[in-house]
Amino acid sequence: MKDAGFPPPFPETAMDIEAFALRVLAQLGGRLDRTPLGVRVELESQALGELEGRPLWPAVAPGPDHRTVVYLTFAPEASAQDSRYELVTAGSARLDQLAAQALRRGRLGRAWARLAGVRPVVYRPYLLFHFLLTYIGHEPRMGFLTVAADLVGADACPWPTRTFPVRVDPPGDGTPMQTPRLSLGEAHQAAVAALARVLRERDAVWLRAARLWLERELEALHTYCKAALAEDGRPETDGAPAIRRAELEALARPHVRARAEAATLLYMPLVRRGTDAPRLYNPLLDRPAP
Repeated sequence: MKDAGFPPPFPETAMDIEAFALRVLAQLGGRLDRTPLGVRVELESQALGELEGRPLWPAVAPGPDHRTVVYLTFAPEASAQDSRYELVTAGSARLDQLAAQALRRGRLGRAWARLAGVRPVVYRPYLLFHFLLTYIGHEPRMGFLTVAADLVGADACPWPTRTFPVRVDPPGDGTPMQTPRLSLGEAHQAAVAALARVLRERDAVWLRAARLWLERELEALHTYCKAALAEDGRPETDGAPAIRRAELEALARPHVRARAEAATLLYMPLVRRGTDAPRLYNPLLDRPAP
C-alpha cells in the first residue's frame, strides 16, 4: 500500500519520556509551570477526566469549570523529597494514561505496542480510528470510542479499555513487520461496521429508553391535538396533526452520530498459540489474528 493517507512516522529514535508527557499535557490544554523538582500541571476537570479515562457527559453546557493541579516529576529522587509529586517513568500508571491519551487523539502517528514478557513472532499494522460519539435523543450525551482495524486480516474490533506500555520507537530486535493490505477507505469501512455492532450491543438499554420516551411524548402530542380538533369542531381525519407527528418522529428518532476525529497506525505484537496448527494470536486485543 503506497499512499493510504497515514500520518508520518516518528523519528527512528526513542522519544524522551519527559518531552512526550509535556507534549500530551499541553495538547490537553494544561497550564505547565516548571518547578525545581519537576512540573506543575493545571488541568480543567473535563481534560483530567479524559486523561484518566472517565466518561464524558456533555448533555447541557456545564457551569464554571474547576481546575485541578497535579505535580509530576521525572526523577525518582524528587518524588522522595516531596510527596505531592507523581513519578512519571516507564511502567507508571500516569505514563500509561498519557500514552493511551496520545493514542486516542492520534498524536503518535506510528507506534509499536508491547507487553512485558511477550516475545512476538511478527508485528502487524492496525489502524486505530478514534470516534467521537454523539447520542441524539432523550438524555443526550457524548463519548469516545476507539476501533482497531486489522490492515492485514481485514478484521475490526473495539480497542480494550485497559492500559498497557507503548513504545514510540521501532522494535530494533529484528522482529519482522507485516505489510498493510487494506486501503484507508477499506479500513474505515471495517471500523464503522465494528462500531455499529458495538453500539447495538452496548447501548441497547439507552436506545430502548429513548424510544419509549419518544413514544410517550408523541402519544401526549396526539392526545393534545385530538382534544384541540374537538374543541375547534374539526374532524379527527384532519391530516395536519398526523403530518406534523410524522415530522417530529423523524426529527427526534434516537440515533448515534459517529465522527472519526483521528487515527493512529499501531503495530501490535502477534504470537503463536496452539500445538497441532499454531495460529497467530493478538495478546493486546485478546483474540486470534485472521
